[in-house]
Amino acid sequence: MRTRSARHSIAALATAGALAVVLSGCVPMGSSSNGGDSAPRPGTSTSAGDATSGSSRTQGSAGPVDCGGAAVTVADDARDHTVTGDCPYVVVAGADIELDARDARIGTLEIAGDRAEVDAGDVNTLTVAGQENEVDVSAIDSIVLNGDRNEVEVQARAGSVAVNGNDNSVTATELGTVLDQGQRNSVRTGD
Repeated sequence: MRTRSARHSIAALATAGALAVVLSGCVPMGSSSNGGDSAPRPGTSTSAGDATSGSSRTQGSAGPVDCGGAAVTVADDARDHTVTGDCPYVVVAGADIELDARDARIGTLEIAGDRAEVDAGDVNTLTVAGQENEVDVSAIDSIVLNGDRNEVEVQARAGSVAVNGNDNSVTATELGTVLDQGQRNSVRTGD
């Protein structure tokens, strides 16, 4: 019989492994949409229905995806996407992506691409490394902006905001702590 700490260690390792797959840009073997048993070539993606591991999914243009408790990567450039359900980790990695995540519960939303438009419900953590992205969320615990010329609108409270890029704009009904280490940024309360 496993002890409670052993179960927590196994769960932590499983979570770390899932995040490593998502962050490395890997797609499980045999699940690529390019017809082979290797990772997708640039410009291709895999829909969540094709994922074999259940721990991470890459959302192509196949329609709405229910995260089902798995991490999701949205990587199709210049497409509209929808994610719903329990999403512990969502990565937007392409350019010119429109993502509707208003019906999703997102733990961490990472935007690594450029010119994305994201509408989301409640998000725990938002990290933006790309440029010229627009994000509208209902409520958020923390925001980290590392890119430039991004706009974030929060319909309720933003717990903490850290801005490391330039020419960014954050507007929230209420703000917690703010750290602005960039130039020409606007972090303010408003409607």
